[in-house]
Amino acid sequence: MLLRHDAVLRTAYASAYTRAFGDGRRILFALPLHHVFGYVEGLLATLFAGGAVCPHAGFDAVRVLRDVGRHRIDELICVPAMTTQVLAAAWEGRYDLSSLRTMFSSGAAHQPQMWAQMREALGVDELFTAYGQTETTASTVCTRPGDPDTRLATNGAPKPAGVAGDPALGGTLAEYAVLDPATGQRLPPGMIGELVVRGPIVTTGYYRKPAETAALFTADGWLRTGDLGRIDEDGYLTLTGRSKESYRCGGELVAPGEVERVLAEHPGVAEAHVAGVPDELMGEVGCAWVVPRGTAPTRDELVEHCRARLARYKVPAAFVFTTAAELPVTATGRVQKHLLVSSRTGRAAVA
Repeated sequence: MLLRHDAVLRTAYASAYTRAFGDGRRILFALPLHHVFGYVEGLLATLFAGGAVCPHAGFDAVRVLRDVGRHRIDELICVPAMTTQVLAAAWEGRYDLSSLRTMFSSGAAHQPQMWAQMREALGVDELFTAYGQTETTASTVCTRPGDPDTRLATNGAPKPAGVAGDPALGGTLAEYAVLDPATGQRLPPGMIGELVVRGPIVTTGYYRKPAETAALFTADGWLRTGDLGRIDEDGYLTLTGRSKESYRCGGELVAPGEVERVLAEHPGVAEAHVAGVPDELMGEVGCAWVVPRGTAPTRDELVEHCRARLARYKVPAAFVFTTAAELPVTATGRVQKHLLVSSRTGRAAVA
């Protein structure tokens, strides 16, 4: 992946600008510095405010909370899987969190109740979540200081970038559109479709891979993100899933993220991850890997919960109960669904 020096600096500046860094901002994270989340949003962004970072080579929730007090940390950056463990540790122990003002949790879907839990357990005043990818140098949309908590159900709006912004894009660095996956036509606000993006922070392509680079862009130069989502009338983007992870049940398109959010609303569900598995009759059906909260709910309870909130074809046909430790994840905590499907439990669900 080719990223330009100019794009890296613009994006880092926009991160500091959007999150309204004060002088000397101190940020703690346990994210790999070869990934844009930790490198751009954490390390480089602090340089524009004369700040400092406390990077952890490995994640340990107790050590994270101890170091908040030890180094007088202002902001903590986590992916949701880490945030869950930080919250559990904060409730179980006593830590000096008096310096902590901001929690930036992003990179995957959150359970709706997590935001209130962050305020309660960590005592933070500001909460942020965002959306981006390596192809866009880092996050391109983010919630704003002062946003109501209802906005945390989205991934935010295009980040204002101040002097680093593109005048042609209204001072931001990226513009998104939503396309119909079948026709390629642009969809109106509120409709779910394929997200495409353009702007000065978008990659020029893959290194020495002309065919892959050509496939990455539309004919008129928009980058295909590979994600599904919608944009509301105010410009706030909500990610609903990966286009490669979406599946067709009886010919109807299902976005796993929508099903996962519904499952996460059940009080007995700590995490839910949905993927399509082959089915002779329907082509594909949904399988949900569920991490219980306390006593595991029954399959029938979850089916009934989903039927009351989703169209029939979106209700998972199979459920696999597992633990968070058993989920295959990337270095940034994203669950690798293709490994779930190919695992022994995934193959059993198909059978």
